[in-house]
Amino acid sequence: MESRSKGALFMLAAACFFALTAAVVKSLTGIPVAEKVFFRNIISLVPIIVLAYKKQGSKRYLAGNNKLFLILRGILGLIATGGYYYALSNAPLADTVTLTNIYPFFVIIFSWFFIKEKIKKVHIYTFLLSLMGAVMIIRPQFDSINLFYIFAFFSAVFTGGAYTAVKYLQKTDETLVIMFYYSLITAIAFLPLVLMGHFVIPKGWGLIKLLMLGVTGTMYQICMTTAYKYAPAGEIAIYSYASIVFSGIIGLLLWNEIPTLLSLAGSVFIITAAFINYKARQTKTNEPI
Repeated sequence: MESRSKGALFMLAAACFFALTAAVVKSLTGIPVAEKVFFRNIISLVPIIVLAYKKQGSKRYLAGNNKLFLILRGILGLIATGGYYYALSNAPLADTVTLTNIYPFFVIIFSWFFIKEKIKKVHIYTFLLSLMGAVMIIRPQFDSINLFYIFAFFSAVFTGGAYTAVKYLQKTDETLVIMFYYSLITAIAFLPLVLMGHFVIPKGWGLIKLLMLGVTGTMYQICMTTAYKYAPAGEIAIYSYASIVFSGIIGLLLWNEIPTLLSLAGSVFIITAAFINYKARQTKTNEPI
């Protein structure tokens, strides 16, 4: 099997684990959001530390080089995760996952603004198209707006900021180090909220689901990282949008969530914008601005 095909398969696996993680978060009813985020990241630290030790045989490896940006990536990531989990716990699964999947467009904009990467005119058009899709899903009204959708949208914004920091960090630090800082900072930040809030001791299925949350979340990160080792991001990133389809199927089967016509139209807009971006990377006809 050629490298590009392997990369595509790992990206599809990552999309599947992303949808499964979202489903586990939503299914953990009665567990506070802060507790979900804390357990997701504290469990993820175990395989990260083990893999890092096997790779380097030294704890100093995880100290990292560019500590300022490692911390910044961790802070942006914890804000994004908190908003995402809060939205998942209260809004339809497919709508929440679709909204957060507009983050690559923010990566393009932030990369152009902060780290001076070139941007094509088509990227501006697809960014606006994705925003139109987001508005269709959020469905704002003059007298009310769904707050949980707003959390999902801003989760995408902060995720875009976090992955922009990751792009910058790839010059100085390895993936395991970046993952370690994110999980550690997020776990530390949410621990006080867990202790001060209404801590629920998980039992039975609740405990199993919390463990699954850590496992599926870690598998998502591993599959995503492995995918980019086999093929460039521009060639396989489009496959990550399969998580929208997986989430729609899971939401329908487990919670009987039937998307509205506007939600479907919004999803089509966002996926279309992603596909146009994908095709734009295959050609050099668009001049940078």
